[in-house]
Amino acid sequence: MGSKIRIPRDDLIQWVKDGGINKYKEDIAKADAEYEEQQRKSQPYRTGARRRSSY
Repeated sequence: MGSKIRIPRDDLIQWVKDGGINKYKEDIAKADAEYEEQQRKSQPYRTGARRRSSY
């Protein structure tokens, strides 16, 4: 019992022309970097507090 994903041929061809898997991977990496940056900016004092308490 295998599951199949059916993608219309024209949609698949257009996806490949638009960059395919490589563009998808780049988009994911960019989104990850933006998320990490957002998380870092939202907690600016967290690492500083740790540094001060370790003295």
